[in-house]
Amino acid sequence: MKLILIISGSCLSCKAAHDIWLTTCQSYDIKLSTWDFENETGKNIAEQLDIKSFPALINNKKIIAVGCPNAATAKKIIKQLLNS
Repeated sequence: MKLILIISGSCLSCKAAHDIWLTTCQSYDIKLSTWDFENETGKNIAEQLDIKSFPALINNKKIIAVGCPNAATAKKIIKQLLNS
């Protein structure tokens, strides 16, 4: 499984979300790619999925979470993905 996190460079909660998602993904041996909306790849992904809020977590071209979760919520989301 490979997840994508789209962030916005000026978003304060994006840094916190990145740290939480990175730690959570590492604990489940899941690859996380992070793209900034301010670069071309991040902007293209955000436009394709019509993302309006950041940070946004994506799996298989579907938005699965928006905003900055706490660690427990992030783990719950990952467990649900692994069990589906």
